[in-house]
Amino acid sequence: MKSRKNFLHLLLAVMSTLCLAIFSACEIAFPPYDEHTHVFVDGECECGEPDPDFEESAPHTCVWSEWTIVLNETCTTSGLEMRICEIDSSHSEQRFISPKHILVDHEAQAPTCIENGWNAYQACSRCNYTTYKEIFSNGHSFANGICENCPELDPDYQGNKGLQYTLSSRNTYYTVSIGSCTDTNIVIPRNHNNLPVTHIADNAFNSCSSLKSISIPDSISYIGDSAFAGCSSLTNVTIPNSVTYIGESAFSSCDSLTSITISESITSIYYRVFYGCSRLTNIIIPNNVTYIASCAFENCSRLTTIIIPNGVTSIASYAFSGCSSLTNVTIPDSVTYIGGSAFEYCYGLTSITIPNGVTSIAPYAFSNCISLTSLTIPENVTSIDYCAFYNCTNLTSIIIPNSVTSIGSHAFNNCKNLTSIIFEDTNTWYRTNSSTDWNNKTGGVETDVMSPFDTATYFNSTYDDYYWYKL
Repeated sequence: MKSRKNFLHLLLAVMSTLCLAIFSACEIAFPPYDEHTHVFVDGECECGEPDPDFEESAPHTCVWSEWTIVLNETCTTSGLEMRICEIDSSHSEQRFISPKHILVDHEAQAPTCIENGWNAYQACSRCNYTTYKEIFSNGHSFANGICENCPELDPDYQGNKGLQYTLSSRNTYYTVSIGSCTDTNIVIPRNHNNLPVTHIADNAFNSCSSLKSISIPDSISYIGDSAFAGCSSLTNVTIPNSVTYIGESAFSSCDSLTSITISESITSIYYRVFYGCSRLTNIIIPNNVTYIASCAFENCSRLTTIIIPNGVTSIASYAFSGCSSLTNVTIPDSVTYIGGSAFEYCYGLTSITIPNGVTSIAPYAFSNCISLTSLTIPENVTSIDYCAFYNCTNLTSIIIPNSVTSIGSHAFNNCKNLTSIIFEDTNTWYRTNSSTDWNNKTGGVETDVMSPFDTATYFNSTYDDYYWYKL
């Protein structure tokens, strides 16, 4: 039995040796029992083994877009804005927008006697936030019939001592005049003896050369003829809207008057109302005015600009004659008549457009406008009267429209720089030195007006004293 065990041990040893020999001949190698397969991520295995083939890439540099608002801020909550990399949209940045007010600046407004004011302040345009602080009005402070802080008249004032009041024939109102008053600052009261003062008499303050100011209450509806004529120390006047009539020569020769406010209720500016107001620089003609009478603003030598409202139909003779500083005048299309010498001696006037409704240019209408360089004559004009543009020395060219059929003598005489007169209709023009033939359109000599230069010479010098008509 013992020999049998020894035999088995020997056989097992032989077989083990034989197997080792066979494996060795086949060159088969067995890994150690604890070895595993590496999985590399970003150059390293999870076990810590570095990847021998890993090459580190260069760091990414973002190119950012503009910031885009994702959520608007309000006055009390934050907003949000974002930007994205234009190369790799997976990269983005965000930032908060702080809450804020959108402030608008407001200028201070001083309080008046009857209205509150305020200091300069800021207010948010999207919420109720404001730094506004109100300043309360103090009311009127009357002295001698007028407020010391504004033009308001004292309703209880009885008027300057010595003023004269004349009761109307029906005992319903009073008319006021200077009487024995010698004051230089006069306040006309609203009432006298419990009746309204509504009229300023004709010649009421005429030639009161020491009168410096006049306060007219809103009870007055009528200012008489020459009421303030020759008040050479009067500097400014406000005519309340209650006034519906300003008489002839009412403020003529008030040569210290620099400003005047005319009642919006006025419809006509009568003869010589502001004649010779040589220091008046500007005036606003109310929109309701339809008629400007003769000499209304004659010799207002410092008047620079005048706007004639749409609605005026007639500008009478000499209305603005001698307004030597007038550089700009607007004549509306409502005007159908411009009288003789209406703008004569307006030395500063550079251009004029005659409205379409005008059919005749009167004698001397624009004569001696020595700065006039531009002139537009509308299609509806049929006649240009004598001396209409006499001595307009800077006028260089004129177009005579088809509608014109007669031109008076000296119409363009002494227009020294006039080199071109263009007739839109050059047929059958006649010249005559007889006003009778001109009026009757008989006789005369047919004259060629084809050449603008030759025609300008005819009217300026050669035949300057002739009358012209077209058949």
